[in-house]
Amino acid sequence: MTDIKEYFSKGCPKMDASAISAFHELSLGDQHPEELTLTTSWDETTVDLTPAVKAAETTTHMHLSPDGEGETPTALQFDGEHGSVDCISGDDLSGIISLSKLKDVSIDRQPRNGDVLMYNNGKWVLYNLLDAINNINN
Repeated sequence: MTDIKEYFSKGCPKMDASAISAFHELSLGDQHPEELTLTTSWDETTVDLTPAVKAAETTTHMHLSPDGEGETPTALQFDGEHGSVDCISGDDLSGIISLSKLKDVSIDRQPRNGDVLMYNNGKWVLYNLLDAINNINN
Protein backbone atom coordinates (compact mmCIF):
# COMPACT_ATOMS: atom_id res chain seq x y z
CA MET A 1 0.00 0.00 0.00
CA THR A 2 1.25 3.51 -0.80
CA ASP A 3 2.03 5.85 2.10
CA ILE A 4 -0.07 9.05 1.97
CA LYS A 5 3.07 11.20 2.31
CA GLU A 6 4.33 9.97 -1.06
CA TYR A 7 1.44 11.75 -2.86
CA PHE A 8 2.48 15.19 -1.59
CA SER A 9 6.24 15.05 -1.92
CA LYS A 10 8.74 14.25 -4.58
CA GLY A 11 11.98 12.63 -3.64
CA CYS A 12 15.10 14.09 -5.12
CA PRO A 13 18.58 12.68 -5.29
CA LYS A 14 20.85 14.03 -2.58
CA MET A 15 24.29 15.33 -3.39
CA ASP A 16 27.19 13.50 -1.81
CA ALA A 17 28.40 15.63 1.14
CA SER A 18 32.05 15.08 0.17
CA ALA A 19 31.38 16.84 -3.15
CA ILE A 20 30.53 20.14 -1.44
CA SER A 21 33.38 22.53 -0.69
CA ALA A 22 32.02 24.21 2.44
CA PHE A 23 32.88 24.78 6.06
CA HIS A 24 31.07 25.30 9.32
CA GLU A 25 32.30 26.59 12.65
CA LEU A 26 30.68 27.03 16.06
CA SER A 27 31.96 29.76 18.37
CA LEU A 28 30.98 31.72 21.45
CA GLY A 29 30.96 35.51 21.16
CA ASP A 30 33.96 37.42 22.50
CA GLN A 31 31.85 40.33 23.75
CA HIS A 32 28.79 38.17 24.51
CA PRO A 33 29.82 34.65 25.61
CA GLU A 34 26.15 33.69 26.00
CA GLU A 35 25.76 33.82 22.20
CA LEU A 36 26.55 30.74 20.09
CA THR A 37 27.37 31.56 16.47
CA LEU A 38 27.26 29.07 13.60
CA THR A 39 29.32 30.30 10.66
CA THR A 40 29.00 28.39 7.38
CA SER A 41 29.97 28.99 3.77
CA TRP A 42 26.46 30.34 3.20
CA ASP A 43 25.56 32.36 6.26
CA GLU A 44 26.08 33.17 9.90
CA THR A 45 23.44 32.41 12.53
CA THR A 46 23.56 33.41 16.19
CA VAL A 47 21.57 31.85 19.01
CA ASP A 48 21.22 33.43 22.46
CA LEU A 49 21.85 30.63 25.00
CA THR A 50 20.69 32.69 28.00
CA PRO A 51 17.16 31.18 28.18
CA ALA A 52 18.55 27.61 28.06
CA VAL A 53 21.18 28.35 30.70
CA LYS A 54 18.63 30.06 32.98
CA ALA A 55 16.25 27.10 32.62
CA ALA A 56 19.03 24.67 33.62
CA GLU A 57 20.26 26.64 36.65
CA THR A 58 19.73 25.20 40.07
CA THR A 59 18.89 27.05 43.24
CA THR A 60 20.54 25.65 46.33
CA HIS A 61 20.36 27.22 49.76
CA MET A 62 23.10 26.56 52.30
CA HIS A 63 22.74 27.06 56.05
CA LEU A 64 23.93 25.73 59.38
CA SER A 65 21.78 22.95 60.78
CA PRO A 66 20.02 22.73 63.12
CA ASP A 67 19.28 26.43 62.92
CA GLY A 68 16.71 26.75 65.70
CA GLU A 69 17.18 29.27 68.45
CA GLY A 70 19.38 27.97 71.23
CA GLU A 71 20.53 24.94 69.20
CA THR A 72 24.18 24.40 68.44
CA PRO A 73 24.74 23.78 64.71
CA THR A 74 26.36 20.43 63.93
CA ALA A 75 26.25 20.39 60.11
CA LEU A 76 26.25 22.45 56.95
CA GLN A 77 22.97 21.74 55.12
CA PHE A 78 22.23 22.20 51.39
CA ASP A 79 18.55 22.47 50.40
CA GLY A 80 18.11 21.84 46.66
CA GLU A 81 15.40 23.46 44.56
CA HIS A 82 13.64 20.13 43.99
CA GLY A 83 13.40 19.22 47.67
CA SER A 84 16.69 17.36 48.04
CA VAL A 85 18.62 17.85 51.28
CA ASP A 86 22.30 17.07 51.77
CA CYS A 87 24.43 17.66 54.85
CA ILE A 88 28.12 17.78 55.66
CA SER A 89 28.68 17.14 59.33
CA GLY A 90 30.79 19.47 61.42
CA ASP A 91 33.10 16.57 62.26
CA ASP A 92 33.74 15.99 58.55
CA LEU A 93 34.40 19.70 57.97
CA SER A 94 36.75 19.97 60.93
CA GLY A 95 38.89 17.18 59.51
CA ILE A 96 39.85 19.30 56.51
CA ILE A 97 40.28 22.73 58.10
CA SER A 98 43.74 23.64 59.29
CA LEU A 99 43.82 25.26 62.75
CA SER A 100 46.22 27.91 61.46
CA LYS A 101 43.57 29.05 58.94
CA LEU A 102 40.95 29.86 61.59
CA LYS A 103 40.64 33.59 62.29
CA ASP A 104 40.82 33.23 66.09
CA VAL A 105 43.89 30.94 66.12
CA SER A 106 47.40 32.40 66.04
CA ILE A 107 50.06 29.77 65.40
CA ASP A 108 53.37 31.52 64.79
CA ARG A 109 55.60 28.42 65.04
CA GLN A 110 55.47 24.67 64.40
CA PRO A 111 53.71 22.82 67.24
CA ARG A 112 56.01 20.82 69.54
CA ASN A 113 55.45 17.91 71.89
CA GLY A 114 53.49 19.18 74.92
CA ASP A 115 51.81 22.13 73.15
CA VAL A 116 48.20 23.00 73.88
CA LEU A 117 45.99 25.80 72.59
CA MET A 118 45.41 28.52 75.18
CA TYR A 119 42.95 31.41 74.80
CA ASN A 120 44.81 34.70 75.25
CA ASN A 121 43.43 38.19 74.45
CA GLY A 122 40.87 37.01 71.89
CA LYS A 123 43.12 34.47 70.12
CA TRP A 124 44.00 30.84 70.58
CA VAL A 125 47.80 30.56 70.86
CA LEU A 126 50.24 27.69 71.32
CA TYR A 127 51.42 27.16 74.88
CA ASN A 128 53.81 24.42 75.88
CA LEU A 129 52.13 22.86 78.90
CA LEU A 130 54.79 20.14 79.22
CA ASP A 131 57.56 22.75 79.67
CA ALA A 132 55.45 24.61 82.26
CA ILE A 133 54.83 21.40 84.28
CA ASN A 134 58.52 20.48 84.12
CA ASN A 135 59.49 24.00 85.33
CA ILE A 136 57.04 23.74 88.25
CA ASN A 137 58.37 20.29 89.21
CA ASN A 138 61.98 21.49 89.15
